[in-house]
Amino acid sequence: MQLQGIIASEGISIGKLKKIGFKKIYTEKGSKAKEVFSILKQNLINKIESTKNISKETNEIFEIYKAILMDPYFEELIDKNLENGDNLSESIEASTVEIIDLMSSTNAYMKERSSDIQRLGIVLQNPINEIESGKFIFYNDSLAVIDFLSINVNLIEGIITQNGSKISHLAIWARNNNIPYVYNIDTTKLTDNSDSVITKDGKLIIEPPAEILNQLKEEKINRIKIIEKSMYFQKKNLFYKNKKITIAANIGSLEDGYVAAERKVNGVGLFRTEFMFLAKDEPLSEEEQYKIYKETANLFNDTVIIRTLDIGGDKELKYLNLEKELNPFLGIRGLRLSLEFRDLFKIQLRAILRAAYECNNIAIMFPMVTIEDEIKKAKSIIEECKKELSRENKNYKVPSIGIMIEVPSAALNADNLIESVDFMSIGTNDLIQYTMAMDRTNNKVSYLYLPHNNAVIKLIKNVIDVCHQNKKWVGMCGSMACEMIYYPLLLELGLDEFSMESSQISFINMYHTYLMEHNIANILPWNEKKIEILQNLLDDFWIWLKEKNFSRGGIIS
Repeated sequence: MQLQGIIASEGISIGKLKKIGFKKIYTEKGSKAKEVFSILKQNLINKIESTKNISKETNEIFEIYKAILMDPYFEELIDKNLENGDNLSESIEASTVEIIDLMSSTNAYMKERSSDIQRLGIVLQNPINEIESGKFIFYNDSLAVIDFLSINVNLIEGIITQNGSKISHLAIWARNNNIPYVYNIDTTKLTDNSDSVITKDGKLIIEPPAEILNQLKEEKINRIKIIEKSMYFQKKNLFYKNKKITIAANIGSLEDGYVAAERKVNGVGLFRTEFMFLAKDEPLSEEEQYKIYKETANLFNDTVIIRTLDIGGDKELKYLNLEKELNPFLGIRGLRLSLEFRDLFKIQLRAILRAAYECNNIAIMFPMVTIEDEIKKAKSIIEECKKELSRENKNYKVPSIGIMIEVPSAALNADNLIESVDFMSIGTNDLIQYTMAMDRTNNKVSYLYLPHNNAVIKLIKNVIDVCHQNKKWVGMCGSMACEMIYYPLLLELGLDEFSMESSQISFINMYHTYLMEHNIANILPWNEKKIEILQNLLDDFWIWLKEKNFSRGGIIS
């Protein structure tokens, strides 16, 4: 059985499925309940204090957990509810709700963290049994970092949830620990101890055939070696046909930026700023954004492309109170939404302009552009921001301006759009979705998600050709940019920049090295049957990689 999920943390997992369940129910009452609570509380505090290798943001949540556990008021609430006749589990649940209500009414930050605090109550009354051996792919309908406190991180082969998000603490933690994590999987179809694999494109295959299993095992071993040695070649300059090829990172937060910088990535091809907004219940201020953009840009030597808010479709900001749309993917989203909510847009633009004055490597990119008039309106708002900042005696600079090409009409009309911008970046996720008229999150039509379809390739080629004819560069920040099978084709088409999750960059660097030692032949002109050529190239790469010496004196130099 195969199930297609959405990737929150990329990688390959091979192991048995194991459900993280919450089965223990504490029915104790009175003094016995107080004794059990004291033990549960101290055990959880000890686990929090001993937990290492977590992100700054997740650590803040853990500190809140600890503060609540150690707060006498929390214990008073437990006692009060026990005296009212509740058993221990009921008392913990009721006390946690009271804490959430109290903190949410007095502190905006704590209001944002209400779901995290609620999780504390769940884990406190349902401690996970220690797992001493064996590597598992853990699953449940929803999970959080705190659910893994009792599990050695080295025993976590992968994570699967039905509900999830790329911006959750669990996703950030998984990426920081190189743990593959896939969500949007129907976990009711999963059974403990089933031999399973998570592939690098987000598929969960249960009881995989031996051929697929052996291939993935080999690919995983090579992947681990590359990650371990990636520091030796991350900064390597890549060239193809005497042209420099830029490999950049996709990030969704300052924290992601630090991870990319630690992996020796030179620049950012896509800073998804909406993830910062989605994590809050109120808009980020200009000062907050300015500091984040400035700090992020200072981490890198090459360009950091800040994409303005890409809200709409499957991403919603509650505080905007957007009207429900019959088809949100065809409605108010991307730049359309920013033009609708000018005040929100202006705050973000002002922050970017101020950061650009401090950092010479910042660029702006507008998402979901369809017609020239949208670019003109966005630029006119930039002019308003310039006048406001001048009146306020604040330093600013207008950086390079680019747009994302995600709509077939924009790809076909690239020759008119290019006149208004400095660069273009192709967002293949939506471009493929709109070209093939399929919902990329719907498993039933996933067979239509075909990056190599002739129509898709023609659109990509047109955008690249138009940019080069106008002496401007073009990148790609959709998932196709990091799918190794398509890398030779995109090189041949002339793509200048590839932007992807930082964990993928080492693989692309290695594949580029291989391709420069071998002939890329007979790929263009393109037709779908030539996918076999690309597959053979990739298969030969894994064989070549296996034969190479993973050392500073080998191919990594």
